Formats: sequence, structure tokens, C-alpha cells
Amino acid sequence: MLLLPFLGCFEVSYFVAESLGNPSLGYCNPGLEKRFLSSPLAATGRMDYIWMDVSGEVPRHKYGKSRMNIARFLFVGSVVLTMATVCTPSEPQHPGNKEAMPVPPNERLVGMAYSTWFPPISWENTWGTPTLGRYRSNDPIIIRQHAHWLSDAGVDFIWIDWSNNVDHDPTMENVSPILRNGERWLAYRKDIAPIETATEKVFEVFSGLDRHPKISIFLGLSGKPQALTDGRLRKKADQVYEQFVSHPVYGPMMQYYLDKPLLAIYVDTPSPFPGGLPQWDDPRFTVRWFTGFVTEQPNLRDGRLSKYGYWSWEDRGPATYSVHDGQVEAMVVTAAWRKQGEPDQAERWIPARGRRDGATFREAWAEARAYGPKFAMVVAWNEFSLGEGPSAEVSKDIEPSKEFGNKYLRILKEEVARFKGKK
Repeated sequence: MLLLPFLGCFEVSYFVAESLGNPSLGYCNPGLEKRFLSSPLAATGRMDYIWMDVSGEVPRHKYGKSRMNIARFLFVGSVVLTMATVCTPSEPQHPGNKEAMPVPPNERLVGMAYSTWFPPISWENTWGTPTLGRYRSNDPIIIRQHAHWLSDAGVDFIWIDWSNNVDHDPTMENVSPILRNGERWLAYRKDIAPIETATEKVFEVFSGLDRHPKISIFLGLSGKPQALTDGRLRKKADQVYEQFVSHPVYGPMMQYYLDKPLLAIYVDTPSPFPGGLPQWDDPRFTVRWFTGFVTEQPNLRDGRLSKYGYWSWEDRGPATYSVHDGQVEAMVVTAAWRKQGEPDQAERWIPARGRRDGATFREAWAEARAYGPKFAMVVAWNEFSLGEGPSAEVSKDIEPSKEFGNKYLRILKEEVARFKGKK
């Protein structure tokens, strides 16, 4: 083992990042040197150390140099640090920067992305099979078991995915679709209706349980940014408020934030609002905006800081974070991520990061502990869709499955306890 002293923090170049990319040091993704310009050790002003294991097989670097040679070079010639950022260690430290400070562990919350889309999604188009079998999302037995697992793991709330529902009106079942410019503007959608009816069943079943996570609804624009101004997003928010928030039983089951129900809204990926957040609000809710892969949208971030406040649905590499009132507000936590582009697309290519027997999930939680957000948003519980997880290894779902058993549920419980300072 080699002990390398690092004064303060630095940035790792492409060459060094790939060389040091091993689990004992956390993750440095080849090609991310343009995307990640700050380290979680940034501006600490401390002496930090990295233990580097150079024993055993020494893989060759793509440019012909071995990792051992580079390790020796770093050890002998520390001048390389003038061009480097330290890779995230296995237990990173909070940045301690002026933008934000961590939320105390006992005030932190864990949200879990939750799908009620079986049907319309067919189990034939999934990467695996839940331990509970190929269920329907409105099955009370399934919902009760999910509530037990999630609450036992310390999950505070689920956020149910309605991100594709903005042009669905459940009151129009026997009414012709409303068209504008020859395109569907609002209609009763048979492919979306089961998602919403199953959501109401989740509320109904949860209401009869002694212990369950709270619930938030996740709306979205999904290719229809004009829904911000043409009334459809407002109509959907009205539905959430009238169907759930104002309900005498369901209302107290909603997840609140800043004294109002939390309403998360997905704008699309990339964000169609590259210069900031959408100019839309609803005084009945605390509104937060999502986009996917803030890590690949440099206009939305300053280093790892999501500078406009977007919450990220997924990230590749070290997660971005948003800030509210001087504290880290939200970070995403996933068990894997999909590739971007293809190897011959130099500007786009980012390889997939698989589960790695739970290592990817644990590393994401280590990042969350280091930054200490108010919300650790876990994606996801039960998507299972091949569009979101192309294989068992490159999938994100935490629900017990025939492929992985209870492994990721156990990891979730352990890491939530650590995140909240209970372990």
C-alpha cells in the first residue's frame, strides 16, 4: 500500500482519473474530466490522504502506461497535483464550501421513486422479475408489502411517477379528445389511466396501515413545455390538490416540505429551460423541478452545484446537488447508471456503471453522507422497464427481485441508517 499526502484538494486530469479509477478510491469515470471540476474535498484546507493499493495485477492504461507506473509517478513526483482533482474517496468529506452546509443527520429525509405502471407496462419488457412475481400495481397485497419493506428500511416517502401524465384528464373518459393545431391537447388516455387509479389505491391501502411512507406526486412536462403556459400543468396540479391534498384522510399522508405539500415536476432531459428554472409556481405547494443527468448539462451546474436548483433524476458519476437557504437540499442516489452515447462519440461517450455487487449503491450513499442533503432521492424502487435498466447489472431498482433477492433492500436499510446518523 502507498500513502499519498494531498494538501487541500485538486482536480484530476483525464490521465490521472482513469489511472486511479478503482473501488478503494471511489469512482473516477474516464471522460468526465470536462464535467466534474470540483471535488467533495474542495476548499477544506486540510491535509488528506489516499491509500492506493498497487499490489496484484496491474492493468494497462489506455495510453500504454500501467496504473502502478502512474502510482509511482504520483508518489515520487507530487508536482502532478497542480493539474489534478482528487477522486472521491470511499468515505468522502463534505466540501465545506461557501455555497452550502450539510443538514443535521436527524433532519434528513429519504425519498424513493415509485412506479404504479404495471399495467400499462408489460412485464415482458422488463430486465427482471420481482420476488413478489409479475404483479399489478393496484394489488393491495403488493402495496402492503411494499409499505412494510420501505418503512422498515427507513424510507420517509415515496414519490409516485406521473411524469408522463400532463395531457391525461381522468374526467374525459366518455368525451372526445381536445385537439389544438391538429394534435392531442387533452384527453382520457387509456395508457395513463391505470397509473393514476393505482396511485389512488396506494393511498387507500396506506391509509389502513399503522406504518407507511408518506407520499408525493411527481408530475412532468415530458416533451410538452408549453403545458406550463397553456393550462395543462395547472390542471394537473389542481387534480393532485383536489384528489389527495384536500382529502380528509389522504391529505395528512402527503409529504410536506417548507410547510406545504412537496410537488416535484420533471421538465425533460435535457431541460428545455437552459437558462434557469421554469417561470411557474403554485402557492399551494412547495415546487421543485427535476431534469435528468444534470452532470451532462454544464449550463445547469457550477462544478457539482446545481446552480439553478434543479434536482437530478439521475446522474452519471459523482452526483450533483442543489442548495436551499444555505444548506444542501437534494442529491440523487442510484444503484447503477446507463451508458451515454457510443465509444466512437468522443464528446458524448460515458460508459455504463453497473451495480458491481452493491458497490455503486454504497458509493452513492457515501457521497450523500458527505454532503448531507435534506433529501436523498433514491431512484428507483420498481421501474424494472428495459428503457430505464437495459440489463439486470445495469438496472437501478431496489425492490427485492428473483435476480438479486433482498440484497439491495438490506443495503438500503443499512445506508439509510448511516445517512440519518443512526448507525
